[in-house]
Amino acid sequence: MPSPPTFEQLMSELAQRHHLDLRGYKRSTLFRRTHRRMAQMRVQDYAEYLQFILEHPGEVNELLHTVLINVTKFFRDPAAWEVLRTEALPLMLENHSPGEPLKLWSVGCSTGEEPFSLALMLAHHLGPRLAEYEVKIYASDQDDRALQIARKAVYPNEALPYIPQRYHDALIRGPETFSLAREVRKLVIFGRSNIVTDAPITHVDLLVCRNMLIYFDPPAQRHILNKLDCAVEPGGILFLGKSESQLRNNAFFQPLNVRWRLFTRTQAASKLERIPSMSAESKQPSYLNDRVQEELSILRLYHDAVLQTLEPAVVLIDVSGRIVSENDSVRRLMQLERKMQGGQVSESAIMQKCPELEPHLAAANGIDHKTARFECTSPEGKLLAVTVRPVLTEPGKELIGTLIYMEDISPKENLQQTIEELQSTAEELQSSNEELETTNEELQSTNEELETTNEELQSTNEELETTNEELKSLNEELEDINDELGKRSRELDDLNEHYAQLVERMPWPMFLVTPGGKVQLFNTAAQKLFGFATPVPMSMSLNEVPMSHANRARIQEEIAQARESNSAAVVGMGKLSTNAASRPVRLHITPLNGGFDKGTLLVFEPLNDVPAKSRNGNGASSNGNSARAKSAAKSVAKSAKKNGSRAKAGVKRK
Repeated sequence: MPSPPTFEQLMSELAQRHHLDLRGYKRSTLFRRTHRRMAQMRVQDYAEYLQFILEHPGEVNELLHTVLINVTKFFRDPAAWEVLRTEALPLMLENHSPGEPLKLWSVGCSTGEEPFSLALMLAHHLGPRLAEYEVKIYASDQDDRALQIARKAVYPNEALPYIPQRYHDALIRGPETFSLAREVRKLVIFGRSNIVTDAPITHVDLLVCRNMLIYFDPPAQRHILNKLDCAVEPGGILFLGKSESQLRNNAFFQPLNVRWRLFTRTQAASKLERIPSMSAESKQPSYLNDRVQEELSILRLYHDAVLQTLEPAVVLIDVSGRIVSENDSVRRLMQLERKMQGGQVSESAIMQKCPELEPHLAAANGIDHKTARFECTSPEGKLLAVTVRPVLTEPGKELIGTLIYMEDISPKENLQQTIEELQSTAEELQSSNEELETTNEELQSTNEELETTNEELQSTNEELETTNEELKSLNEELEDINDELGKRSRELDDLNEHYAQLVERMPWPMFLVTPGGKVQLFNTAAQKLFGFATPVPMSMSLNEVPMSHANRARIQEEIAQARESNSAAVVGMGKLSTNAASRPVRLHITPLNGGFDKGTLLVFEPLNDVPAKSRNGNGASSNGNSARAKSAAKSVAKSAKKNGSRAKAGVKRK
């Protein structure tokens, strides 16, 4: 019976038969997420899961979606994007005139927020000059589901706060979602690509690869960085995530902003650096492209592993004499303080410490391309066997570079054994340190996300509790106010009824006149005295009351004097001529200080042809009816004031 497949065999089977190569991802993360998917499908072991994939071809995409971590948003790390806008973008455009193409690449674009952030920034920066440039923003990802969302370019309104206000003019807002304007949307070209196995896009002016390398193991990280080196043009910009620090000692990139991981490409990649690749516009069949790129990527990984594993020193030089690559043994054997990569071999420390190298390099680069072998002594006194070999293309025998191979051939075996052990230990420590750093960065990122989520949930919970308490308190206050308003309303109804009966049952005619001269209130006795028309006009002015002109002028004059002195008065009017009759009356005038717009109360006391006395109550002693009139007028005025005060109090409390 064959033994059950292991996890490594499962990954190999997925890569070879199902074109899903996940072997570059961190083993711990890959193992955990694969088992999560198997648990969701209720699959017990790897053999059963392989059979499940054979029966359900769509499971490959579901597994890929589970393994990939699609965490993205517009303008993630706003401070980093601000540095990109103010420092990197003007620097990139300095090398491009109108009419020249601009090529940008977003690696691991997920659902499209990152490349659309680039498009918004570039469109806003160029403004009307955008049409003068041939702008192409390539966005690649391995997840087909994420790419489908990105191509629609429709996002929920919850993402709007992440987009700076200066770019909102390029958005088309809807009730629940928003999309991008057509001139911004057409700048981005989406495509499916695996950065580990597929060829990179070349001649890129700005490459964005943020927060993706941390999910790969160290060999895959180095492999991806080699591809990114080949993709960026000299003078181009490389934009990494804040948790990625793999370019600290790279000779081909100069830091533009160390904190936010912005770098500029200082030199062009040579033929030995570049991986033969097909550009984004290649017309080759897809199955040939996938196969070729897979084999080339594997060969490059082998090349890097062999180069770093070799104990002898190895140096690769291109046709211009620039050092393309070297392993760590060069520094150890030649006692170098730093790497020589990127510099000219004629000016390097290895040429100074081994001068015999110069003529042999000239011979290797000559017409015959001779391979030379010689010996030299290292700074430590060791005897080194040096081989200088030209690197030629197979068909045309064209020289593309030179390889220098230096091996320690000293007879001191014990010392050699010690050096080998130390070298092995140093490599293991370096590998362990890289793994620990990567794991720590991933854990730190996860911890920060969890802390942020916890703080947001806690803050939301506190706000909800506070709002609930405020609503309860407000509800209780509203219930109390409602009860109080109901009580006041009943009291006002009773007072209004009492006031209406009091006014109507007064035996003497009564007017309530506003400061503007309008008759606001009168009783039935007043209607009978003056002979109003039927129906009774309720909004007439004092000038419309049927009486003689002299009587009306006298009443208006007395009202003005009473309001000016703010005191009650009793005035003998003599005969009052109205539509109904002509009879002597005594007029009681009472100014009101509150309620009913501070009007004036007029009470007409009918007399039986008795001569009226003087103003201000002098007639009260000659006629007992005057006292009763004054008492009635005061009662009405008091009721009016009280009713008005209570009405105002009810309004304020409401």
